[in-house]
Amino acid sequence: MLFCVKYTGQFKDVERLLFVFLLFFLLFAPPDRLFASTDVRVGVYQNKPLVFYENGKEPQGIFIDIMKPIASSEGWRLHYVTCAWGECLEKLDTGKIDIMAAIAYSEERARRYIFNKVSVLSNWAVVYVNKNADIASILDLRGKRIAMLRGDIYSAPFADMIRRFGISAKIVYVDSYNDVFRMISGTEVEGGVVNRLYGALNEKRYNVQETPIVFHPVDLHFAFPLEGELAPELKRTIDRHLQEMKRDDGSAYYVSLERWLEFRNGAVMPAWLKWFPPVAVFIIALFAVFSFIMRREVRKRTDELRMIGERYRSLTDDVLDTSSVGIFILDSDFRVVWINRAIEEYFGIMREDVMGRDERGLIRENIKNIFEDPDMFAEKVLAAYDDNTYVESFECHVMPGNGRKERWLEHWSQPVTSGLYKGGRIEQYTDITRGKLSEERLKESEERIRVVFDNAMDGILLADLEKKRFFTGNKAICRMLGYSIEEIRGLGVEDIHPAEDLSAIIDTFEKQAKGEFTLAEDIPVKRKGGSIFYADVNSSPIVLEGKKYLIGMFRDISRRRETDEELREYRERLEEMVDERTEELRKVINAMSGREVRMAELKDVIKRLREQIESAGMVPVADDPIVKK
Repeated sequence: MLFCVKYTGQFKDVERLLFVFLLFFLLFAPPDRLFASTDVRVGVYQNKPLVFYENGKEPQGIFIDIMKPIASSEGWRLHYVTCAWGECLEKLDTGKIDIMAAIAYSEERARRYIFNKVSVLSNWAVVYVNKNADIASILDLRGKRIAMLRGDIYSAPFADMIRRFGISAKIVYVDSYNDVFRMISGTEVEGGVVNRLYGALNEKRYNVQETPIVFHPVDLHFAFPLEGELAPELKRTIDRHLQEMKRDDGSAYYVSLERWLEFRNGAVMPAWLKWFPPVAVFIIALFAVFSFIMRREVRKRTDELRMIGERYRSLTDDVLDTSSVGIFILDSDFRVVWINRAIEEYFGIMREDVMGRDERGLIRENIKNIFEDPDMFAEKVLAAYDDNTYVESFECHVMPGNGRKERWLEHWSQPVTSGLYKGGRIEQYTDITRGKLSEERLKESEERIRVVFDNAMDGILLADLEKKRFFTGNKAICRMLGYSIEEIRGLGVEDIHPAEDLSAIIDTFEKQAKGEFTLAEDIPVKRKGGSIFYADVNSSPIVLEGKKYLIGMFRDISRRRETDEELREYRERLEEMVDERTEELRKVINAMSGREVRMAELKDVIKRLREQIESAGMVPVADDPIVKK
């Protein structure tokens, strides 16, 4: 205690200094350094030299070399997650990894992921082919099979590039750049797209060669999940360290570039710089050769375009000019650029008389007068010219004369929004005469059917098979039931039959709908007032406009039932009269039958008496009837 007291004053300044140092450390030291290290999951795929992995070995590459010193400085524990390119992107989407190494920036990807600000490297796409392939320009890719990494940043630009050159190629998607080179070497495809860094480092391992076809430069970054908890801190930390590395010629960044790309920053002479003069001469010669090849390809492309133009003109002459659809093409001043033969036939005009003329003047002076309603035609077409923004469609009736036939045409027109005649208009006229005549004949037929329908003696009802509601009826059924046609359309089967008979009647109608039989006799029908009459109903299914109905014809049999009742009563009266006469005859017959019996009995008595008299020895009187034989 005495020792402590003795030296307390001597070390007072030291204690204050230690206190300030500890306070500074606590305030400014990173939290993870104070408490625990941070686990960081890093997505790694095959893209040597940027990032790659081998079985049993730790992942390597430029991005790994950059991350290791950052992790060591920040206390991160790196956990490498190896995956194919597409799988890595899925893991980044779902937050199953915290960092994705070596990913090119694009606006579309920036909507899905967070990118660090400082780029690591610039890269671009190169087309590689088999060493035995004769492919020197993009035009040589026509009809070829091209391997491409699934989901690669270069996929869409490549597709757009060949489309702009009018080239059709089959894209074969694979899971890694290694697969691209492997398929090229094995001639499974004629070419493939990889980034220039991968190609430069790996082309010697495969039977491939680089082509002059390069496109779409991009910057390579680190990427983080959009909703990742660690993403903001990881992004800031990596950007800070990367900026420091780029300012230091001896940093891990430049050491890695020298290792993998034989590249140095600053004043130190690169190993390859001694080869620059002869390489420069070679490049100049190469550009001269490339320029010659490109001039040849431009001429080839020009010839191809000329042939395409000739084929297009041939297509116009051979196809459009022989089309049955009449066509007007107008430029932005609505002058006639072209018409086909169908227009000449339909309108009775000659091509040479209208080419180059203002269509508006032609309509007012000539064309509108060939139509049944000229004012309607002119109004609709000229209105479309005044506001050339919409599609117009209508029917018009061409009258005969001046070599024209009478016909119905359907006008359809729309503005031209691109190309040589942008701002103009294209008009089409389709001959619909046959359909129009068929429509008129159909209307006439329907009218005749309607006349027969409305004037039929029998009542007719059309019922919806599913809903069992009435669709329509004729005048006779209205008279029978006492309803108007509008009221009938609101009724169903249950409304025109007695409730006690409804179940049996519905069963009968369902059997008629199935075609089991057509005639149902003595069906009770209920009028609007509630009275009942009987009808024979002849029904069968019918399809109208794709929908099933049951058409029923009701014949009122009230008079027939009355006649049947009168006949029954008359028959009963006749039967009564016959019964009465039969009884009287029976009595007469019975009476006559009784007298004959009594006569027979009397004869028998007389016979016995005569026998008794004879046996007694008596002599009968001669005239006695008893003993008279």
